[in-house]
Amino acid sequence: MPHINLATYLADDTVDLDGIPSKAHPEGASYKIPSLSGEDGLLLQVITNGSDEDGNITKAEAAEAMVKFCRDADGNAVSLQRKLFGDALDLMVADGVSNNNIHATMSIVMAQASFGTEVARKVVARASGEAPARENRATRRSAAKKSSSSSRKAGSKSGPASTAKSIPAARASTPGRAASSKPQTKAV
Repeated sequence: MPHINLATYLADDTVDLDGIPSKAHPEGASYKIPSLSGEDGLLLQVITNGSDEDGNITKAEAAEAMVKFCRDADGNAVSLQRKLFGDALDLMVADGVSNNNIHATMSIVMAQASFGTEVARKVVARASGEAPARENRATRRSAAKKSSSSSRKAGSKSGPASTAKSIPAARASTPGRAASSKPQTKAV
Protein backbone atom coordinates (compact mmCIF):
# COMPACT_ATOMS: atom_id res chain seq x y z
CA MET A 1 0.00 0.00 0.00
CA PRO A 2 1.42 3.41 -0.92
CA HIS A 3 2.27 5.83 1.84
CA ILE A 4 0.88 9.35 1.43
CA ASN A 5 1.76 11.98 4.01
CA LEU A 6 -1.06 14.52 4.24
CA ALA A 7 0.35 16.48 7.20
CA THR A 8 1.25 19.55 5.13
CA TYR A 9 -1.86 19.34 2.97
CA LEU A 10 -4.20 19.11 5.97
CA ALA A 11 -2.23 21.40 8.31
CA ASP A 12 -4.55 24.39 7.91
CA ASP A 13 -8.13 23.59 6.99
CA THR A 14 -9.58 27.04 7.63
CA VAL A 15 -11.23 28.97 4.83
CA ASP A 16 -9.76 32.36 3.96
CA LEU A 17 -12.31 34.73 2.47
CA ASP A 18 -10.71 37.76 0.84
CA GLY A 19 -12.20 40.97 -0.51
CA ILE A 20 -15.32 41.28 1.65
CA PRO A 21 -16.22 44.99 1.70
CA SER A 22 -17.42 46.70 4.85
CA LYS A 23 -17.75 50.18 6.34
CA ALA A 24 -14.36 49.79 8.01
CA HIS A 25 -12.74 48.28 4.90
CA PRO A 26 -14.52 49.52 1.76
CA GLU A 27 -11.75 48.01 -0.39
CA GLY A 28 -12.42 44.61 1.21
CA ALA A 29 -11.00 42.68 4.12
CA SER A 30 -9.96 39.09 4.71
CA TYR A 31 -11.68 36.83 7.22
CA LYS A 32 -10.52 33.40 8.38
CA ILE A 33 -13.40 30.96 8.84
CA PRO A 34 -12.61 28.01 11.13
CA SER A 35 -13.22 24.49 9.89
CA LEU A 36 -16.16 22.57 11.29
CA SER A 37 -15.59 19.54 13.47
CA GLY A 38 -16.06 16.15 11.81
CA GLU A 39 -19.38 15.66 13.60
CA ASP A 40 -20.66 19.10 12.59
CA GLY A 41 -19.54 18.52 9.02
CA LEU A 42 -21.53 15.29 8.86
CA LEU A 43 -24.59 17.01 10.35
CA LEU A 44 -24.30 19.80 7.77
CA GLN A 45 -24.16 17.23 4.99
CA VAL A 46 -27.36 15.66 6.28
CA ILE A 47 -28.98 19.11 6.34
CA THR A 48 -27.79 20.23 2.89
CA ASN A 49 -27.97 16.91 1.06
CA GLY A 50 -31.15 15.70 2.69
CA SER A 51 -29.67 12.27 3.27
CA ASP A 52 -27.25 10.34 5.44
CA GLU A 53 -24.35 8.18 4.28
CA ASP A 54 -26.82 5.49 3.16
CA GLY A 55 -28.97 8.00 1.25
CA ASN A 56 -31.96 7.78 3.61
CA ILE A 57 -33.36 10.46 5.88
CA THR A 58 -36.74 11.78 6.93
CA LYS A 59 -37.74 15.43 7.32
CA ALA A 60 -37.87 14.90 11.09
CA GLU A 61 -34.31 13.57 11.06
CA ALA A 62 -33.13 16.54 8.97
CA ALA A 63 -34.79 18.92 11.45
CA GLU A 64 -33.13 17.06 14.33
CA ALA A 65 -29.77 17.37 12.56
CA MET A 66 -30.32 21.14 12.24
CA VAL A 67 -31.07 21.45 15.96
CA LYS A 68 -27.93 19.46 16.83
CA PHE A 69 -25.83 21.46 14.37
CA CYS A 70 -26.92 24.85 15.74
CA ARG A 71 -25.41 24.27 19.20
CA ASP A 72 -22.15 25.61 20.58
CA ALA A 73 -19.61 23.55 22.53
CA ASP A 74 -21.59 24.08 25.75
CA GLY A 75 -24.87 22.91 24.16
CA ASN A 76 -26.39 26.39 23.88
CA ALA A 77 -28.43 27.25 20.79
CA VAL A 78 -26.61 29.46 18.26
CA SER A 79 -27.55 30.85 14.86
CA LEU A 80 -26.55 29.14 11.64
CA GLN A 81 -24.28 32.09 10.83
CA ARG A 82 -22.56 31.84 14.21
CA LYS A 83 -22.00 28.11 13.76
CA LEU A 84 -20.55 28.52 10.26
CA PHE A 85 -18.45 31.66 10.82
CA GLY A 86 -17.39 31.19 14.45
CA ASP A 87 -15.59 34.26 15.84
CA ALA A 88 -15.20 35.68 12.32
CA LEU A 89 -18.87 36.68 12.50
CA ASP A 90 -18.10 39.09 15.35
CA LEU A 91 -15.29 40.65 13.29
CA MET A 92 -17.53 40.97 10.22
CA VAL A 93 -20.29 42.66 12.23
CA ALA A 94 -17.81 44.95 14.01
CA ASP A 95 -16.31 45.94 10.63
CA GLY A 96 -19.78 46.77 9.31
CA VAL A 97 -20.16 44.04 6.68
CA SER A 98 -23.66 44.33 5.24
CA ASN A 99 -26.35 41.73 5.86
CA ASN A 100 -26.42 40.88 2.14
CA ASN A 101 -22.67 40.25 2.10
CA ILE A 102 -22.87 38.09 5.22
CA HIS A 103 -25.61 35.99 3.60
CA ALA A 104 -23.73 35.72 0.30
CA THR A 105 -20.60 34.69 2.17
CA MET A 106 -22.60 32.18 4.19
CA SER A 107 -23.68 30.47 0.96
CA ILE A 108 -20.05 30.11 -0.04
CA VAL A 109 -19.01 28.77 3.38
CA MET A 110 -21.91 26.28 3.39
CA ALA A 111 -20.99 25.10 -0.10
CA GLN A 112 -17.36 24.65 0.94
CA ALA A 113 -18.22 22.84 4.17
CA SER A 114 -20.86 20.61 2.57
CA PHE A 115 -19.50 19.90 -0.89
CA GLY A 116 -15.88 21.04 -1.00
CA THR A 117 -13.75 23.84 -2.36
CA GLU A 118 -14.51 23.25 -6.05
CA VAL A 119 -18.26 23.66 -5.49
CA ALA A 120 -17.64 26.80 -3.42
CA ARG A 121 -15.57 28.22 -6.30
CA LYS A 122 -18.44 27.49 -8.70
CA VAL A 123 -20.85 29.33 -6.39
CA VAL A 124 -18.53 32.35 -6.47
CA ALA A 125 -18.12 32.12 -10.25
CA ARG A 126 -21.86 31.93 -10.84
CA ALA A 127 -22.62 34.78 -8.42
CA SER A 128 -19.97 37.02 -10.00
CA GLY A 129 -21.26 36.34 -13.50
CA GLU A 130 -18.27 34.38 -14.77
CA ALA A 131 -19.04 32.00 -17.60
CA PRO A 132 -19.51 28.40 -16.47
CA ALA A 133 -17.13 25.78 -17.77
CA ARG A 134 -17.99 24.44 -21.21
CA GLU A 135 -19.77 21.12 -21.49
CA ASN A 136 -18.12 18.24 -23.23
CA ARG A 137 -18.33 17.96 -27.01
CA ALA A 138 -21.13 15.37 -27.06
CA THR A 139 -23.35 17.58 -24.88
CA ARG A 140 -22.69 20.64 -27.06
CA ARG A 141 -23.48 18.68 -30.25
CA SER A 142 -26.75 17.29 -28.91
CA ALA A 143 -27.79 20.77 -27.78
CA ALA A 144 -26.92 22.16 -31.21
CA LYS A 145 -28.99 19.45 -32.93
CA LYS A 146 -31.99 20.16 -30.69
CA SER A 147 -31.83 23.91 -31.27
CA SER A 148 -31.39 23.56 -35.05
CA SER A 149 -34.31 21.13 -35.39
CA SER A 150 -36.61 23.28 -33.28
CA SER A 151 -35.72 26.48 -35.12
CA ARG A 152 -36.70 25.23 -38.61
CA LYS A 153 -39.21 27.42 -40.37
CA ALA A 154 -42.56 26.16 -41.59
CA GLY A 155 -42.26 24.74 -45.08
CA SER A 156 -38.57 23.97 -44.65
CA LYS A 157 -37.45 20.98 -46.70
CA SER A 158 -34.63 20.08 -44.32
CA GLY A 159 -36.81 17.86 -42.15
CA PRO A 160 -40.11 16.04 -42.05
CA ALA A 161 -43.16 18.24 -42.21
CA SER A 162 -45.24 18.36 -39.08
CA THR A 163 -48.93 17.60 -39.36
CA ALA A 164 -49.80 18.84 -35.88
CA LYS A 165 -49.94 22.25 -34.27
CA SER A 166 -49.35 22.83 -30.62
CA ILE A 167 -52.10 24.84 -28.98
CA PRO A 168 -51.28 26.52 -25.67
CA ALA A 169 -53.24 24.95 -22.84
CA ALA A 170 -54.93 28.18 -21.84
CA ARG A 171 -56.42 28.62 -25.34
CA ALA A 172 -57.38 24.97 -25.65
CA SER A 173 -59.63 24.93 -22.60
CA THR A 174 -63.37 25.08 -22.90
CA PRO A 175 -65.59 27.31 -20.80
CA GLY A 176 -66.09 25.92 -17.32
CA ARG A 177 -63.10 23.56 -17.58
CA ALA A 178 -59.60 24.17 -16.32
CA ALA A 179 -56.85 24.22 -18.90
CA SER A 180 -54.63 21.16 -19.07
CA SER A 181 -51.00 21.63 -18.05
CA LYS A 182 -49.87 19.68 -21.16
CA PRO A 183 -50.05 21.30 -24.61
CA GLN A 184 -52.77 19.76 -26.74
CA THR A 185 -52.21 18.98 -30.38
CA LYS A 186 -54.69 19.33 -33.16
CA ALA A 187 -54.34 17.68 -36.56
CA VAL A 188 -54.10 20.09 -39.47
